[in-house]
Amino acid sequence: MKLICVEGQANSKSDWLEKGLKFFSTKWTARVILFLSEKPRGFGDLRRHLSGVSAKVLSQRLKSLESAGIVNRSEQPTNPPRVNYSLTDEGKNSIPIMNEFLKFRGKLKI
Repeated sequence: MKLICVEGQANSKSDWLEKGLKFFSTKWTARVILFLSEKPRGFGDLRRHLSGVSAKVLSQRLKSLESAGIVNRSEQPTNPPRVNYSLTDEGKNSIPIMNEFLKFRGKLKI
């Protein structure tokens, strides 16, 4: 089995793999994605579910995920405004990859 890599966008396949693993392994990132895989959530709901995360860190993670095209942010025209977060198609595509990694991790002796 060979690794797949987009030509011309990285020096090597291992660079892409390391960048991807680093991105998804940033604290709270995987938890946010997995929680949003169930349904769209508001900021408060995310914060309550992810006990221990500060509002500042959660906000940073959500902005990072939005910039990466993994999470969509939508503001509801209410007073006060309500913001919901959901997974984009790319975010949804990351779930099977994360699940496969979890299966693989279970086989490792680390």
